[in-house]
Amino acid sequence: MEVYFNKIESQCKLKRMSQKTLMDKLGKSRMTLWRWKREIQKMSETDVRKIANILNVPVEEISDLCEMSDIPVTEISNSVKSWIELVSNNSKVFDDKVLYIISRLQEMNKTFNSIMLFVNGILKTSDIAFYAKDKHLKYIIANSAFLKKISLSPHYSVLGKTDRDFFTVDESKENIKEDAEILKTLKPMKNKERFFPGTKKKYWGLVSKTPIFDSNGKILGIIAFIVDITEKRKKEEKRKLLEKSVNSLNSAVTISTVSDDKIIFVSDSFKKIFGSSTEQCNILTEKERITSIVYKDDRKTVFRHLLNKRYDKGTVQYRIIRHDNNKMRWIKESYSIFTYFEISCKISLFEDITEQVTKTKEEKFLNDHKEIIALKLKSCGVEPRIIKEATGIKLD
Repeated sequence: MEVYFNKIESQCKLKRMSQKTLMDKLGKSRMTLWRWKREIQKMSETDVRKIANILNVPVEEISDLCEMSDIPVTEISNSVKSWIELVSNNSKVFDDKVLYIISRLQEMNKTFNSIMLFVNGILKTSDIAFYAKDKHLKYIIANSAFLKKISLSPHYSVLGKTDRDFFTVDESKENIKEDAEILKTLKPMKNKERFFPGTKKKYWGLVSKTPIFDSNGKILGIIAFIVDITEKRKKEEKRKLLEKSVNSLNSAVTISTVSDDKIIFVSDSFKKIFGSSTEQCNILTEKERITSIVYKDDRKTVFRHLLNKRYDKGTVQYRIIRHDNNKMRWIKESYSIFTYFEISCKISLFEDITEQVTKTKEEKFLNDHKEIIALKLKSCGVEPRIIKEATGIKLD
């Protein structure tokens, strides 16, 4: 392949575009252009076609390449059908649902030996929706999973159809714009989350698309895969709702793994109660958290309760020293062990009970010393009626 760099420079001058701007649009550096000119680095056919596209000139004007010729839709259809049959017959070689497994598809139909499809993703099972379009964005083929999602018969022929035949006006415009951009840039789109088009927003899909080429590197169209992630989205929304509810509590919540004592979740209220950030707590083990927060005279009791794996649930009270103001507070921790995806975890609920403890101590003090207090009040001239109301003791 020969590239006419002098003609590229002429076109740049004609269009008042610097070579730096040209390379920026191509996504490469000027050093790469320098290496191409001196044949230190080989220039790919894709880059030549991209430059022609940027300069808006026929590719044969800047190289000895030819413009892409149209290939009959029936030929592409036959090749893609053969490919799908090949995948179905060999599905046992694939692991769990995977969107991108193979980067090159060998020649599949003896009738069309000149055609080779290159793809970055491959359909593994029938529940992954798939379709292919020619470079005019007309459908060549779609599998039953795609047809089922948009409420069509699995035997429905999509050949020659467009997005407008299946989707709403807005959805078809968006999908056509997206596909056209892939044909223009020749860059694949990977794992874009959005509503599955044509389903009235009932389903969510993880969409990936890639251009397909023949064996000579000529663009044929695009191929798209849509993985149904509706259930995953629902679970994620429930998880977010649950997390939001937990974070709205005045009590703090942590979840840690029993096997290695690693804290895997900390609610936002943790800082309010302990005076340290959730980020600080996340990097600690349960033992490190106790050592850094619990008052030294209470650590032995706390270690005995919280690190003894024989206890499935329990409650323990202890004092802490807050990190932000060094004040002592009383904490009540209730915990229980549960299994999450076959992993043994411990969930802990923390309450600040300082006011309750203080009130209890005051009441105990008053109860233990009420006779002395009553006599002291009497000596101060307080009426017996008031003394009885305050202490419950009747004095003569």
